[in-house]
Amino acid sequence: MKITINEWLYHYIQDRQQFRKLYSFLKKVMERCDKLIFKYGSPLMRKIWEISKQSQHWEPQRRRLARYLLDAFIKNSEKAEILYTNEVSSIPEELVHVVPQDDIYLVEVALATEDRLILTTDRKLKEILAPYSQIKVVLVEDFLPKYLEKD
Repeated sequence: MKITINEWLYHYIQDRQQFRKLYSFLKKVMERCDKLIFKYGSPLMRKIWEISKQSQHWEPQRRRLARYLLDAFIKNSEKAEILYTNEVSSIPEELVHVVPQDDIYLVEVALATEDRLILTTDRKLKEILAPYSQIKVVLVEDFLPKYLEKD
């Protein structure tokens, strides 16, 4: 499965309560044949590079998680796919006016994958995209428990 994720990853790694959930998720993605999908130069990618700089000042557990994210995923083409602008198409016209500008890159990336899955904490984005069956938007809180259970 190819999973398009948004900035929740950044917020979870910053949060001392949520970073354990992020670690469990990343560990499960590593065990399975799944991949995280990103867009080069996107807001999330900029935040991931922020993590690499900020994490040197974090406590050891979160610093290790940041290193794991960077080394095991971002730098590992078997676990992360970074799409460039020329590898994604513009979003369909019917979505241009309904998707918030900040989320257009997520829709572009999701539509460039077979799974067309966006994993997010953004309820508003889920509601906006609900009528469009070509994209599946799943909330992290609903997805993680089921995903972590699977073998």
